[in-house]
Amino acid sequence: MDSGKVKIWHSIVTRFGLFFMGLLILAIFVSGFLIYKRASAIISTFSQERIAHSATLAEQTFYSLLTEVENDISIMAENAKLQAFANKPTQELQNEITHLFYTTLKNKPNYFQVRLISLTDAGQELIRLDKKNGEVVQTLNEKLQNKKDRPYYKAASYLTPGEFYFSPISLNEEYGVVSPSLIPTIRAISLIYDSNQKSTHMVVINLDLKNFYQKLRSIMASGIELMLIDEDGQYLFASDMTKCFSKQLRSYERFDADFAVPFASLHSDSTLITTLMSKKGSPFLTQIKPITYSTNNHKIYLLSFLKENIALSSVLYIKKYSYQIIPIVSLVALLIALIFIRALAIRIGSITHAIGNYEQVSAPAIKLSENRKDELGVLARTFMKMKTKINQQVSDLKTALDKEQKAIKEKDEFLQNMSHELRTPLNSIMGLTQLLKKNKPSPEQKPIVDAIHRSTQSLAGLMHDVLDHQKLIEGQVQLKYKPEHIAEILTDIHASYRFDAINKGLGFELKIDAELKTKWFQTDALRFTQIVTNLIVNAIKFTDKGKITVEAVEETTHLVISVTDTGRGILPKNVVRIRERFYQEKNYSSSEGFGLGLSIVKQLLDLFEGNLEIRSEKNVGSTFTIKIPLIEAEPMSTDAVVNIKRLALTDLREKHTILHIEDDKPARLLVSQLLQSPNIELVQTNNLTFAKQTLTKQKPDLVISDLMLENIDIGSELIKLNVSYNHPTLVLSALEKEHMEKVSKYYLQKPFDIDHLLDLVLCLLGRNNFDLPQLTISYAQYDHDQVKIKKFISLLISEFETYLDRIDQAFENKDPNEWNAIRHKLITHIRSLELHKLEKLLPSDMDNLSQTNLSEIKNLLFYNLSFFRNELRLL
Repeated sequence: MDSGKVKIWHSIVTRFGLFFMGLLILAIFVSGFLIYKRASAIISTFSQERIAHSATLAEQTFYSLLTEVENDISIMAENAKLQAFANKPTQELQNEITHLFYTTLKNKPNYFQVRLISLTDAGQELIRLDKKNGEVVQTLNEKLQNKKDRPYYKAASYLTPGEFYFSPISLNEEYGVVSPSLIPTIRAISLIYDSNQKSTHMVVINLDLKNFYQKLRSIMASGIELMLIDEDGQYLFASDMTKCFSKQLRSYERFDADFAVPFASLHSDSTLITTLMSKKGSPFLTQIKPITYSTNNHKIYLLSFLKENIALSSVLYIKKYSYQIIPIVSLVALLIALIFIRALAIRIGSITHAIGNYEQVSAPAIKLSENRKDELGVLARTFMKMKTKINQQVSDLKTALDKEQKAIKEKDEFLQNMSHELRTPLNSIMGLTQLLKKNKPSPEQKPIVDAIHRSTQSLAGLMHDVLDHQKLIEGQVQLKYKPEHIAEILTDIHASYRFDAINKGLGFELKIDAELKTKWFQTDALRFTQIVTNLIVNAIKFTDKGKITVEAVEETTHLVISVTDTGRGILPKNVVRIRERFYQEKNYSSSEGFGLGLSIVKQLLDLFEGNLEIRSEKNVGSTFTIKIPLIEAEPMSTDAVVNIKRLALTDLREKHTILHIEDDKPARLLVSQLLQSPNIELVQTNNLTFAKQTLTKQKPDLVISDLMLENIDIGSELIKLNVSYNHPTLVLSALEKEHMEKVSKYYLQKPFDIDHLLDLVLCLLGRNNFDLPQLTISYAQYDHDQVKIKKFISLLISEFETYLDRIDQAFENKDPNEWNAIRHKLITHIRSLELHKLEKLLPSDMDNLSQTNLSEIKNLLFYNLSFFRNELRLL
């Protein structure tokens, strides 16, 4: 048998030839695909440039229009006749102003109405000229209207010299009815000042936007579509104008009705070109450009877009042609390759035949050496080079590993920074949700509000997990033990996640050992809750059907809690790895995300000196069991527990001014909604210079401020302002409390409970109107021991809340004996805390207690409760 003879189809040359031929064909297809993608990218870029250019032209046209109106109304406001009229109105001056208005309307095709409105006469029109069918008509005095209730009148009343107000774009209305001609309108307003710089009148120009809309249509002639949309998703301009101004026309045409993505979720980055899908399935290349005007009081969005299939029509033709020609070219190349492979295989076959006969005696010896000049020598030399290269690569790999460890450290820092950045928007969402819940939403709205509340709570938990993970790594977390009722904590956790389980169709059962229900133990409730919550959240996340059971029992010196699910289970080899942060098994859906949950559970259990056991079977379910040492404690009186949810708040009887410094608009909205009161004047700003000017003009009773303004730490500036103007400062910030304490001892870290904020604000505002409870002697009696002081203040809160209830009952029942008993107990607190005003108000006899007197007494008690609650939070 001739071992050197190899069949052509068994030849390695043939196999490699066919393999590389396959690679060549694949390369042809890939090249065609890449060319198609490149061409698509180039055309897409060109289309994006067209879209951006059209948007820029439209934006410039809009601002140019406003600039023209601003110049005209500025000239009119500075007119000597108007200035003289502001100081001393006369009929002659009014006639001359009317002529000025007439000339302006006649010469300006875009203006259709000019008015002079009196501020001193609370919004009464004095002069009004309208342009109708090209002719200027003056409105008779008896038809002049009062505009004091119009939003643009109210907004423009606060203008300062040199400022102009532009109203939102809307259809013109007459006597509350949309004009039949459907005129898109912007109102430009300037105030007129007398010689004492007091505003006396306002000039209003109604600007017809039809010419501006026509310019937008001329821009659209290039094939680019343009839309103007307000912040609520209402069309202000579109190619189909019947969809516009749906609020005034009471139609349902909105952005959300036409496109698959909610308008509120769109990214308004003017440099970003994105793909937007209509509800009919048509993709559009889209740019969203926010346009602000009237000193940033109003914002509209300019959408410029182009249908993707129109932009890429030429590329689609290339793609179709390529799919036809590439198979033909590949087939020809394959035939040529087969001929070449056949010839090469015959030549190499003769060489392998000679090597196959090498064992014969007459065959020459063949040695492999680096000194050879043929392919074998090249192979030997290549191997040595490869070895050197491999050694170098090992060294490079070590360097890369060091870089990876550095990157992991930087990633941890990034996660920590991101969690801080999340605090401000999360605070606004949580606060506004709490306000919605307090306003008692309708039965249809309540599930939606509850869902938002639960989602924000989950997001807050994730944020705290990220922070806690970093602190655990750095060894900064310390347990704070105090007596807790374990059964009550578990019951609250079960209630919090019961809806999530039911919503997913899962059973959710809690079993607590009977002995645990009667006992109290020393533990850190926050960290204990984190451990159990993370286990339950994981169980709900990875269980698609069945049930979840949480079981708690006391085993001698340990608390044992097990969370059992009927979920997907975990492979045995991954049980150890599943403890690692961010790890999940590969076949888990990426949409479920990666978390820190079990990593934090393990690290917190280490602090408790506990342990975690995992039993799992794939596609059957898992049981996570934690064991924590138990330290039994004396049961605490329920009277000593502060019920933060039940806030009895004082009623402010005097006017107070609050300056709020914040650059986050939702945070400003939250505070403005929370502090709506006839006795509170809230001044809000995102500008430190404006804040200083406000402090100079009017001394506020309280300054509420974030520590970061436009990503700049203003803590040192706030300290200087406090020294200069001597006002109380309340800090609301996402930074750590160490930073906030440097600025003020009154602070809340975002996200905070809105009740805590309201409680603290009212406490600070009332400090000059109410007696501040004197606690110095009491603190000294407890040796300034914080645990004892907290219990003391908690008891004070409980007793004062009881006083309120008993006083109401005694007054309602006209019970003098009950009143004497209350007064006897209350007078002890009054004298020890030096509450002199309260002592004067308390009548010795029930008959001298009037409804007015009772209201004043309760108001003082409410303030004392606010003071105690805030004292407790600051300890």
